[in-house]
Amino acid sequence: LKDPANALANYALGSALLFHSADYPLILDHLARAAEQIPSARLLAAKVRAKSGDIKGAIQDLTEYLLVCPEDKRAATTATLRELQAQLVAARH
Repeated sequence: LKDPANALANYALGSALLFHSADYPLILDHLARAAEQIPSARLLAAKVRAKSGDIKGAIQDLTEYLLVCPEDKRAATTATLRELQAQLVAARH
């Protein structure tokens, strides 16, 4: 990237990499750079973390996203958060 601080460019690159790469650390790096200005980057990061097996990280991302997410996304995000929390509990037993 010409401007590593460009949130939109990082978001776009992180999103595109989701479909073309399994380099989760790289994808998460781009999404983290975008998350401050583009809150839905946290939602994408949660999906990447869950896909890679990092359930705790996904829960953290969703919890942070819930602080700023639009009202129309709150119910679905809360449901996903509960599913991940249940997975985490099940994995401990």
